[in-house]
Amino acid sequence: MRSIKKIIKFFNIENNSPVKKKIFFFLLFISISGTIFSFLSLYINFFFDFDQYILITAAESISKNKLGGLPYFPNSSTGADIFYWPYIFTPLFYSLLLDYIPNLYNFYFIFILEFLIAVFVLIIFLKRLLKYLNVNENIVYIFFIILFFSPLFNQYFIGVKSTYRWCFIFSMLAIYFLFNLFDRNKTNHKRSDLFFCGFFSSLSPMAFISVGLPIFFGIQISFFIQNFFINIKNNPKKIVNFSIFFFGSLIPIFLLIIYFTNFSNTYDFQNLYKLFFHYSGEVIPSTIGNFFIKYGYFISSLLITSYAQVSFMPIFILSLIINLILFKNLNTNQKILIRTLTVFFVSWLILAIPFSTHIYATRMAILYPLFICSFINIF
Repeated sequence: MRSIKKIIKFFNIENNSPVKKKIFFFLLFISISGTIFSFLSLYINFFFDFDQYILITAAESISKNKLGGLPYFPNSSTGADIFYWPYIFTPLFYSLLLDYIPNLYNFYFIFILEFLIAVFVLIIFLKRLLKYLNVNENIVYIFFIILFFSPLFNQYFIGVKSTYRWCFIFSMLAIYFLFNLFDRNKTNHKRSDLFFCGFFSSLSPMAFISVGLPIFFGIQISFFIQNFFINIKNNPKKIVNFSIFFFGSLIPIFLLIIYFTNFSNTYDFQNLYKLFFHYSGEVIPSTIGNFFIKYGYFISSLLITSYAQVSFMPIFILSLIINLILFKNLNTNQKILIRTLTVFFVSWLILAIPFSTHIYATRMAILYPLFICSFINIF
């Protein structure tokens, strides 16, 4: 308790020492530059992550055959040799760059660029979120330090492993626009906020379906609750707002359907359709015992995980529960934050019931920015 009090005293609102800012920016600089040097070290030593290689191989397949698959996985049970659907956005994006990148290892410079974009989006997102909660700037320092030094979040969404990065970027942008829509200080919401919230929410599962799908449903449900149940006035405007949001959500899905139907033949489509449902039958628990084993692992990995030595998730879940208990005493913006985070969390728990093999608990680290806000809100 004494150590906690010392930390709180160090970040006291009345104690605005410039030294804290210098320490904060130094730690932030070390974190960002350390990741960039890790990329360069792997580039110099000719090391390439297998997941990254898969994405670039799918991109090369798109460049040659227009429809991206993994040729070295013939008769794949997921249809990955026909259409690499779990990560389709990234191979499509990389396929546009292949003519300008002379060899495989030069993609590391693209990974560095993606990393910097992710950090920039994260800073803009956190600035918006913390302004929305009207917290003191000292809290921002605590926020970034917790976030950048949390092992799971750093490994998956900030660190060298770049497989999930575009999913993270799109998810943060979608949630950014979602909180723009929830801002009570705005009497008239911009149509661009409505459109881009829906648009990026649909791009998120296309960048990585196992993480993006819970984000997509969380945003759709949160917007629906806020638009139709919380704001009970101005019904004609609600329909217009929902139409713009829904239109933005449909565009990426519509473009993906056009892409697949234009470049696939009937045989590919039928094979992928059969394989998808065959694979779903293997993944979805078929017996009660199998369900308890899979979902039991999901629940236990919320508390203890082998993916990182330290997991903040138990503390974050406890802070969410405390905020829900104190929900009536929170102000409007705090209630919106806790309700939105709860919707995301419950969406993840529900989608993990049939797909716990892929939508597993450690990937919930993408919600750390919201969880940390919930944690800070207690103090």
